[in-house]
This record gives sequence, C-alpha cells and structure tokens, in this order.
Amino acid sequence: MSENRSSSFPVSVSDAGEPEIRDLLRSAGSRPPVAAGELAEIRSAAKAQWHEMVRMERERKRFRNARTFMALAASLILAVAIGWWLKPGGAPTGSEIVASVELVRGEVLFEGLALAQGSRLAAGTVVETSDVDGAPSRVAVRLDAGQSVRIDSGSRLRFLSASRLDLERGAVYIDTAGTGGAAGVEISTPYGMVRDIGTQFEVRVDERAPAALTVRVREGEVTLERGEQVHSAYAGEELNLEGGDLDRRAIEPSSAAWDWILTATPAMELEGATLSSYLEWVSRETGRELRYEGAGLEQSAGSILVHGSIEGMTPEESLSVVLPGSGLGYLVENGSLIIAKP
Repeated sequence: MSENRSSSFPVSVSDAGEPEIRDLLRSAGSRPPVAAGELAEIRSAAKAQWHEMVRMERERKRFRNARTFMALAASLILAVAIGWWLKPGGAPTGSEIVASVELVRGEVLFEGLALAQGSRLAAGTVVETSDVDGAPSRVAVRLDAGQSVRIDSGSRLRFLSASRLDLERGAVYIDTAGTGGAAGVEISTPYGMVRDIGTQFEVRVDERAPAALTVRVREGEVTLERGEQVHSAYAGEELNLEGGDLDRRAIEPSSAAWDWILTATPAMELEGATLSSYLEWVSRETGRELRYEGAGLEQSAGSILVHGSIEGMTPEESLSVVLPGSGLGYLVENGSLIIAKP
C-alpha cells in the first residue's frame, strides 16, 4: 500500500491493452510485491488456463485471428493475477496484518474502498474518515498487541506497523488498557513524534485551528518529541502548538473535548458480566470517577450478573438500559458517575 512501491505483476498495465483492465488497476492503487511462492502459483494457474484455451482453439476453431487470441489470453492471465492479488480480508497474502476493525460509524475508506467491521488492516494501510456536516464517520480499530485506536471524523491515518502510526490530519485516540507489557504506540505527525507510556491520550492535527497540534492525556503519560526537544504531558494535561509556541493547559478527564470518543467506542460484551465490571468500563470510557451511594451497593454490584447486548449504544446511553434491570439508578455530577438506589 506504499504509494510509490513498484508492482511485480507478470503483465504491466500497458500490456493489458484493455481500457477497463487499465482503469481497474489504476483505481486499485499500488500494492506490496507478490511473494515469490505466490507468483509461481499465479504463473502455474495462468499456464493451466492457457493450455485449456489452446485446446479449445484447436477443437472448436473459434479463434481465427491469432492476434485476438493472444489478447484474450493476456487478459486471462492478468485476470488470474488480479483475482489472486485482491483476495478477501483487506490485505494481500504475505502482508503483515497489524490491526482489525471493531466498529465503523458512517462511511470510512481504506485504499479507496469502504471499510467494514471485521476488516483486517495490513502494514501500510491508510484509513480516511469523512467530516461531512451532519454525517461524520468514525472507526475503532484494535492493534495486534491489544491497544484500542479510535479515529475521529476528518482524519487520515496510516498504519505503519502494529505499534507505529502516522497521522496526517484529524485526531486519533489510544487506550492501552489490558495490554500488559506491550510496546508503546508511536504516532508521527507533521509537527513531531508522540510516544505513549501506558495511557489514554489523543493526538489531533488541524492546520485550520489555532493549535495545529494538540496532545491530550487522560491517563498516564506521553512524550512529544520535536527535533531535539522532548516535552512530557501527564494525566489531566494537554499540549497545544500554536504559531510555533508550545502551550500547556489543564483538561479534565470528563471534559466535553473527549465526547467524540464515545461514538467510536466498541460495545462491551455484556452477557454474563458483573454489574461492577460493566460500571468500571463506563467509568473508564467516559473519564468519570465511579462512586456508589449507599451501604453495600458496591459489594452487591460485584455479585449481580447482567445480560443482553448494548450494541449500537454509547457507554452513557447504555446506563439507562442496564441499570433499571438491576434495580439501580445513576447520577452524573461534577465529573463523577454516582450509582444509587432509585
């Protein structure tokens, strides 16, 4: 998916001779070279098809013009190669798979094709989300090491590897919870390199805004490297690059600036989970401190099992569905999520 990588197709675009095939190849874009073993299989399959067509030509005398026959055979070989190259799954065989798609909101493109839940992304894949008024698109992706990646509307993000991303524009949010000793994620931008040190954080690139680069930290720590300068940001801080100057400000974990993430949050697998684990998930995703109001409620929440599905709901929306069935209610106040009896 590198834009300047040469193709190892046995037939070039100019050899095809057919405008439709030529347009198909150009619209598909460049792809990684086909592995030697696969290229041999492609040639073998094409050879078998060639012999079959020769047999048909001899038996049926269908091809009176040798030039027409050669053109058809060349097209067939090319079609076999294209079919082999564009296998289902979003990546050519042999490419390093670095992530899988967990959630898609709206129309999201990768390499000019529509992205779908369950798609696998290979190293070099570029994902683009739209920012059309009233219909923004967002996507949630899980890296191979387990980190959650949320991509905001109006973004262009390249997956360089399972731990390295390149953000050209828009915003990306990273959550490294539950990844154990997995390597940190690096995000390169036109204005510097951002590295995480076990955290929840957002990186935003917007040349139209006052701050061309914004790095927000919800939990943990990140570093921003600009040339020889290294700046650290901790939970509750954001760094803003404005006119060449770097400004540091405070930001609450439950600030409205994080709200876009909720619409790109994959639903928790609810069936059979405890109420307390569900509430901890909501607390983490919303950035609100979880509090229980009333004796024994926290202990009870650890023994109550919840059932059903919250697919299609944001974490906040799901509260009004899950809690009533448990005989509890909730209140959001001063950055806290308060659980209480109705």
